[in-house]
Amino acid sequence: MVPVLIYELSNFGFSGSGAAESVRDGTIHGIKDKTSFACGDFDCTLQRVRDYDEIVKAIGNGKGSAITATLAVRLVPGGDPNEKGLDEKSLVERNADERSTDDFADAICELLSLANKNTVYWLRRTSLDFAGQRTGSFVRNMGAKLSPFLSGWGLIPDFVAIPGTGFRHELSYFLGTVAPGYIQQKRRKGLDRVIAWVLDSEHQSTVDMMYLSAYIAIEQLRIAFLERGNLPTMIQDDWLDLLDEGLTDEIIACVEARTGGLTSAQRNLLARNLRLANNPPATLELEALCKQLGVQGYEKEMGLLRNKLVHTGRYGDFDFPDAITLYFKLSHLIDVCVLKLLGYDGYYQHKVTNWKPTRLANQSAAAA
Repeated sequence: MVPVLIYELSNFGFSGSGAAESVRDGTIHGIKDKTSFACGDFDCTLQRVRDYDEIVKAIGNGKGSAITATLAVRLVPGGDPNEKGLDEKSLVERNADERSTDDFADAICELLSLANKNTVYWLRRTSLDFAGQRTGSFVRNMGAKLSPFLSGWGLIPDFVAIPGTGFRHELSYFLGTVAPGYIQQKRRKGLDRVIAWVLDSEHQSTVDMMYLSAYIAIEQLRIAFLERGNLPTMIQDDWLDLLDEGLTDEIIACVEARTGGLTSAQRNLLARNLRLANNPPATLELEALCKQLGVQGYEKEMGLLRNKLVHTGRYGDFDFPDAITLYFKLSHLIDVCVLKLLGYDGYYQHKVTNWKPTRLANQSAAAA
């Protein structure tokens, strides 16, 4: 038996693909309470905790938070070419790097949070040896980050029907296909911050704050992932370098030749504005990001509503039902963009799809 780290997870609700059997009243009962997936050198198993149904019922619909599942992480023997031929002691030492495994578990929790639209964190880590005996435990306090559990709001369905194939456990497929790329690349580029703002948006208590958090999420997407070199309004990719290498002084000299000498404060103001001259309007960048990702549905009214809320604290001339509709459209747009960036090609669901599992490749974010 390979050593295993068990992480106890908050607020994660799911139906598994594998059944745990028990005998009650002389009858064998099976509950689909676990699912497995592989990522890199790790084999992982998600499993419901005992009394899962009672716990979820107690905390459901925003009534609270609790540990609802565990994540078991096992190192695959020989999964890393550098480990072939290692004895058990060496493998234990390799597996004992709990810091890197903790970071891996954090990344999986971020993906589970996106999939489930709940604040999933690991709160306790327990180490088991080759014999399955407990060798250590670590508890961390994440209470301040936990939002009350929301039922029936998941982005990734547990199961989907694949035409001509049958049923597929979509959560396992989601984790197995997107986790490696997320951990190795997209997380470091800032997609974790986007997911955090998505979760913040889902758990706000008012529509205006939900909308502002969602808009911050898509702004973070724009900052981290937009390929700005393709924008037609860009002057030149190395504009800032040109300014630093003397272009700023040349332009200021031309201005002073026409207007007379400028004060130090005026020169600094002009220099700052020159650095901004290469930045297209945010609305244009957001439209370009959606086009880059092959996602339709960004509306200029989204930016207008954001400006109304930020600068006046009011909806302005947006009627309340229209503001709610615009929020759900923006939420859907962000979810589709994130799934596209993750390289996901499976099924998802959203209020905009009427909670019907929809193939990402076939879905336009403009759907109503």
